[in-house]
Amino acid sequence: MPMSPTDANVPPCASDPARTGDRVIGPAHVIAAIPLLGVVVGQFQDRFELMLGPLSLAQAYHVAALAVVATIGLARLHRFPAAWRPVLPAVLCVAGSVVLSGACLLAEGRLSMETAVAAGQIAYWLVLWLTVLVVCTSARECRVILGGIVVTGMYMAASVVYLYVSKGQDGSIYEGFVGNAGGFHTAKGLTGILAIAGLAAVWLFRERSRLLGISILFLCLAGMLLTYQRAGQVGLALAVVWLAVWYGRRRRSAGWALYPVVILAMALLVMLATVGTEDLEKRWDDIWEGDKAGSGRVGFWKTAFEHYTQMDVLSQISGIGYTDMADAMERKHGARIHTHSDVLDFLLMFGAVGLAAFLVMHVVLLRMIWLSGSSAFGIAIALYLVMASQSALTGQALCTTAMSCYLPAITCVCLHPQDIAHTSARHVGYTARAA
Repeated sequence: MPMSPTDANVPPCASDPARTGDRVIGPAHVIAAIPLLGVVVGQFQDRFELMLGPLSLAQAYHVAALAVVATIGLARLHRFPAAWRPVLPAVLCVAGSVVLSGACLLAEGRLSMETAVAAGQIAYWLVLWLTVLVVCTSARECRVILGGIVVTGMYMAASVVYLYVSKGQDGSIYEGFVGNAGGFHTAKGLTGILAIAGLAAVWLFRERSRLLGISILFLCLAGMLLTYQRAGQVGLALAVVWLAVWYGRRRRSAGWALYPVVILAMALLVMLATVGTEDLEKRWDDIWEGDKAGSGRVGFWKTAFEHYTQMDVLSQISGIGYTDMADAMERKHGARIHTHSDVLDFLLMFGAVGLAAFLVMHVVLLRMIWLSGSSAFGIAIALYLVMASQSALTGQALCTTAMSCYLPAITCVCLHPQDIAHTSARHVGYTARAA
């Protein structure tokens, strides 16, 4: 595990007053507002199906948000932390694989608007990730962005609970039992945000306002359980098990890690007493139904892999884009959908090159977590487990709102100046060499 260096080794960004400034509103506040605005716009989009020319309202919003974020990032690119420079080539690898796939499809006359939009969705969270890295140069900025993610989770959880109570079966996204998506047509990106927000709140308020952090976690877990989205449940279960282990190893310094374990148990007891487990059991009934397991996900994954093996060599290397992937899924399953797994989405859309770049990005992200401080390491792994579960089991790369919470939350936790003082000796050595 990471060792603790002396305060003299703390990077300048942790305590340099000239960098923190006295501004009340800054780029961090703009970034903090993006997830919440994205959620509200998404609710309006799913409710009214609004269009602005060829783009939906949600797509138009994300184009505008991308322009704002890119402007902020470019203006501060010179502040890119030396210790996290491996993130830059990793992001460029992913972006390069997307561009390569698009260039090959364009040369063949197969580049569609659908594929271009999918590429833009990936570019959105890549640019946002880099911008968060250059903006978070102080404790205040890290807290502001984490606070924005927490507020987003609170709003989404309140939406789920309110609509669950007020609409019942009429607002359900499932047949046969009640499960609400908070105004969205699906909960596949919702539960990950709720889990991330709740866990981040407990960690963020671990020293002050502990009751507030615990209350936010309970609200987020209540909303999450009422969606009955299983990938989120798996991710949360993994995160809670990890935090229980972390608490067992670091009781004196990680007392906060016990809260999610206790609150989850309490939320389940409240759910058992008020809602019962019948709907939860129905939701998991198909797990042993072969290709139909996971609402057909096993079948989707088989179709995706079989289609990949039948592609020509060039397509296997560079990918076939979103349109051809959706066409293949529609021929087999009757709906224009993605594969419901980021691994297979990248493999089909951007080929072996894209999948390799995507895996490299995860390695770099895990390296960032490993080099974080001891307190940050525990929560960062928990957040990563939620993201990885959602990514593998339901696919999140094309869900811009979810990705705009996952990567910034993990990054802010790893860069949090309170924990930079506990950065590992490896991080210090790397920073010295980079300088």
